[in-house]
Amino acid sequence: MCVGCSSTDETPAAPTRSWSVAFQWSNTENLDLDSPPISAIRAAAENNLIALGIGRRYTYPGYLEAAGPNATAIAVNALDNTVGPIGTLRLNLLLEQATEQRVDAIVCTDDTDVSQPTDGHFPLARNYASGALWATRVTVEKADAPAPGWTNRIDDVDPETPLLPAMTGPDGRAPRPADNVFGDWRITHYELEYARPSWNACLPWAQQRWGGPTPPAPTRTESEPPVIDPFYPGW
Repeated sequence: MCVGCSSTDETPAAPTRSWSVAFQWSNTENLDLDSPPISAIRAAAENNLIALGIGRRYTYPGYLEAAGPNATAIAVNALDNTVGPIGTLRLNLLLEQATEQRVDAIVCTDDTDVSQPTDGHFPLARNYASGALWATRVTVEKADAPAPGWTNRIDDVDPETPLLPAMTGPDGRAPRPADNVFGDWRITHYELEYARPSWNACLPWAQQRWGGPTPPAPTRTESEPPVIDPFYPGW
């Protein structure tokens, strides 16, 4: 018998995970990227990717409540990545329809400049359009408008801020918000869209970025991490 010893062993806290991806939004439709519904859509897209990469606990304040059952449908740490991806994720938002109570949009995502570290290497991106460009349908609605069946957050994860490298962006802006940016908007639909019309809607933006029909050849080797470019517009 050990006098003074605890009868139960405490589980050591898991180390804080890192997030080294800058979100860089294009604005081909000249939208107000800081308007409440557009901010909610941007935050939904960014949080989905953070949750997929390092877990829900590292999402922005208010995300789990705003997303409810539409939060990323994976376990809290499904990918078990102690170190998250690195690089710059390019996104663009295409507005489909908007009212005072509801906004529907397509979020276009180009991941050619992002890599998940693996065994000390940084795998290169796919060099074909269908493997680099993604289209996601997102709907946000005012809190008093969501369809029947809406519930609040689906887990009890305690939010935590990930480790961030030094990132640059517009003056006075940050790569992630310190406060809840969802306000009274809720994410009522979030779905990776495999239907061709949505993907095709994103293609002109991607091809303009690529300078052609497919992503350009990488300028780095797998021993070099992708560059973290300035975020835009940030928070």
